[in-house]
Amino acid sequence: MAKLTIEELKNNFDEWVREMNSKVCELNEVPKTMVENTDNIQHNYELITEMRSEIDELKEEIKLLKLMQLVSLKEQRLKH
Repeated sequence: MAKLTIEELKNNFDEWVREMNSKVCELNEVPKTMVENTDNIQHNYELITEMRSEIDELKEEIKLLKLMQLVSLKEQRLKH
């Protein structure tokens, strides 16, 4: 593997930056489908986040119901 000097590394990096800038400049407009896809992805992410929150709430409710059922069963056993 050849060792690069600082100057060669700087030149390579500068060349890479110029190449990337030229490619970015070629992308004057983002296609409509790309914007739509981005919006859809964001919307899906928001839906997933909401659903995750609802699932967490349901889990807590289930835990509470289980505890209530256990207490009820224990009370019934104590009565008999």
